[in-house]
Amino acid sequence: MSNADRPLLCLYLVWHPFFSYGVRIAERLRRYFRGSHFLTVAGAPGVSVLYRSDSAPGMPVPLPIDWDDAEATAVVLLVESSLVSDPAWWDYAHNLSRRTKTSGLLARLFPVALESEIFNLVFDEQAMRWDCRGGEDEDRGQRLIRGLIRMLWHHFGRNSQTTATGPTVADYLARKV
Repeated sequence: MSNADRPLLCLYLVWHPFFSYGVRIAERLRRYFRGSHFLTVAGAPGVSVLYRSDSAPGMPVPLPIDWDDAEATAVVLLVESSLVSDPAWWDYAHNLSRRTKTSGLLARLFPVALESEIFNLVFDEQAMRWDCRGGEDEDRGQRLIRGLIRMLWHHFGRNSQTTATGPTVADYLARKV
């Protein structure tokens, strides 16, 4: 894929298949990031959103992340007991963390702690706390989106450079939530 064809930002949403609520959280994020907030100049969605929640055929974990599919890649990891108690998935999660560290400013992992006991597990990345947020699912979802936008802006927005194909990742993230 040429640089002109690559999206500016690819957002991967990762959760364990036994975590049935994961699809609701992921769908909420997908609706927001694929919505009209992030349209390109040509009117196409500016953020590619992909799910990693099912194991790949013949494998205990999902397909690998394609780190070269976009100018920048963000991975939202929904961390809860099903993921933590499955050794293959836990290794997959730590491999995501290791890979984003070697990608410099072009990739970032955003763990979301869904249960309080999960928060104490070791990730170098700052985890968002879903577990201690009260309120309705709609409120939690909106807070998660706002938190992700802030974290994405902090990581990608300040480090964006104008691309030959037009707007930067920062241009998309500057939109209000």
